[in-house]
Amino acid sequence: SSIVVRGARMAVVLGISSGPHDSAACLIRDGKLLRAAAEERFTRKKMDGRFPEASIAFCLESEGLTVDDVSVVAHGWRFGAASADVRRIAQRVAEERGLGVAKHLLYTAERFEEVDRNVEQRIYDGLARLGIPRARLRMYDHHLCHAAAALYFCPYPGATDPPAPGAQERACCVTLDGRGDFSAGKVVVVAATPAVALGGSSKAARQAPQPTEAPPEQLRTLDSTTMFDSVGFLWAFVTAALGFKPFRHEGKLTGLAARGDAKKTLPIFDSVMGLVQDEGADTQWQIRTKWHAEELSNFQLFLVGLEGSHQEQVTIQDFKLFKDLASHSKEDVAAGLQHFTERLMIDYMERNGFSRPLVCLSGGVFANVRLNMRFRTELSNVDHVFVYPSMGDGGLCVGAAALATREFGQVVAAPQGIVFLGPEFEAGEVRAAVEALQMRNPRSIAISEEVLDTSAFARAVASHLAAGRIVGLFWGAMEFGPRSLGHRCFISRKCSPSPSRIRLWCSEPVRSRSLLAPATDPAITELLNGRLRRSDFMPFAPVTLRAKAGEAYMGWRAEDLEAGRHMTMCYEVTPEMRSLCPAVVHVDGTARPQVVDERDGLYFQVLEAYFEESGVHTLINTSFNLHEDPVRKL
Repeated sequence: SSIVVRGARMAVVLGISSGPHDSAACLIRDGKLLRAAAEERFTRKKMDGRFPEASIAFCLESEGLTVDDVSVVAHGWRFGAASADVRRIAQRVAEERGLGVAKHLLYTAERFEEVDRNVEQRIYDGLARLGIPRARLRMYDHHLCHAAAALYFCPYPGATDPPAPGAQERACCVTLDGRGDFSAGKVVVVAATPAVALGGSSKAARQAPQPTEAPPEQLRTLDSTTMFDSVGFLWAFVTAALGFKPFRHEGKLTGLAARGDAKKTLPIFDSVMGLVQDEGADTQWQIRTKWHAEELSNFQLFLVGLEGSHQEQVTIQDFKLFKDLASHSKEDVAAGLQHFTERLMIDYMERNGFSRPLVCLSGGVFANVRLNMRFRTELSNVDHVFVYPSMGDGGLCVGAAALATREFGQVVAAPQGIVFLGPEFEAGEVRAAVEALQMRNPRSIAISEEVLDTSAFARAVASHLAAGRIVGLFWGAMEFGPRSLGHRCFISRKCSPSPSRIRLWCSEPVRSRSLLAPATDPAITELLNGRLRRSDFMPFAPVTLRAKAGEAYMGWRAEDLEAGRHMTMCYEVTPEMRSLCPAVVHVDGTARPQVVDERDGLYFQVLEAYFEESGVHTLINTSFNLHEDPVRKL
């Protein structure tokens, strides 16, 4: 039997993510994931880390609920639950490397504990403002929440099926980020018997409603990488060293990497991190950073100040790693880091035998599509690789809510999918916005036309694309996650110097917002980069018809569709694709596609109509928003 909460069977789980950055909320009702949104979509502050009050309001109001209907609030961070483990790690390091090294680890832990205490209090204060008792709060391990989101919402069957006695698991999930609950990554499988404590160990978690029975499956950790050995921190440091924003612009390095020579900087990265064989541990090969007694030889200490209440006095230019990299070009530094990370993670998986037929990936480092491609192409005995679309900390709310839902005996499902779960707009709201814009600036809209039939609307949009115009497509529910997936994007084929300003709208609920552009003219990338204030070395992503994906991407299989719908995987393009659609092919001959079929509704209809008119199966798809300026729900 399931637990009874306030006289009714537990049915409503409010998942929240609220850490140093990337706050979000989701709603699971009767086991069904119905809503999810990031706080930045309401505040217009990129990766906003405040208590997700606006996201919570959206999730509840859109389903006709109030805070009184919430049975449990599930949070993807346990705050301090692993502090004893940190002390044990510091003691081990002190024995191996001396107290001079151990003191840096303890200092790092203390500073991050301070940050976490502030965030924890912010959550308590936020719940109090909403009138939600602290006793309803349950906290879950950060990396298990990353894993739960990927495993429970994996589109491939069997991801959460416990193995038969003596058999190996069908799936594993690898998580990797900067830090969370003192870890920087985990390898997680589904076990047939309980293997982790239910809920969190904080006082609030212990007071939360407790389940009467455990689910038949449970997540089990095969290995955990500590935050002192964080691949995500290494990327953050190098991002800052190259003049970009750490914990935000790491993707720029992946774009730059294709233009550099990895061999020139690879030895530098080998000198700071690598695999270490530890025969006394359950996992023989572990990711380890090479810490030193000299403070400025430890790049992690620069990052400590970035999350704290006050900045460190030491600047990044004083650190040894910065000085080692300073004589090299940005391109060569990025290439070395990219190659180093790919090799490190593949070796880590292979040497430890972690590969499973189905590999799920989650955590901010797996926004790196080149790394994801290596998991797909180089791991042995792997049939499928799935990357959870909201791989960053915003997705923690979904994993936490899934864990809470399973604890109370309900099956987790996503009847509306796992991406298009955000705010939406009725046609009347869009009509009013267009009219208001035209009143403020009559020249902003040259032609305004309302279309009642979606098929006719799709053909009209396709005609504008075939004529060389950039089209903003605004329909469907707003995406949950960092990618523009046809609901908030530009699409285009090629662009005339002065495209006509045309606005069409369809009398259907409007939720998505995308810019579409022709992919046949490479010159269009310069125009779009200028208008959107993007870096010129960042590639644009293609959207391609499912029926034609095999003609565009090398090694494409029909079963790749489920993992290829969310722009999370890189593919090498075919010679035909490079010739037909050069605007979406990166300098290394790869692309990060979104492959669509009938399930993608109007977006698919537009591309299909464009193919019928032009014979081209692919368009550029990019987001409405300017760089660093999130699409916002007004």
